[in-house]
Amino acid sequence: MEVSRIAERPFAQIDTDQPALSDTDGSGPVIMSISRDFADAVAAGVADLRALLVAVEARHFEALDKAIVKGGAA
Repeated sequence: MEVSRIAERPFAQIDTDQPALSDTDGSGPVIMSISRDFADAVAAGVADLRALLVAVEARHFEALDKAIVKGGAA
């Protein structure tokens, strides 16, 4: 819960056209989940969090690369 509370802080300093995570009026609820891996990495420190985020980003772009049709060919 503490990580969720802290994560909300930067959203308070936004343009007026961007709602905060806690502002669900008119747009439906926002669901935020924190994985055990993320919570463990945060608890372990910056180096572990950085390593986790690098791995997540690599998996994301690997999946994205597989989804893109190279050169427009089917």
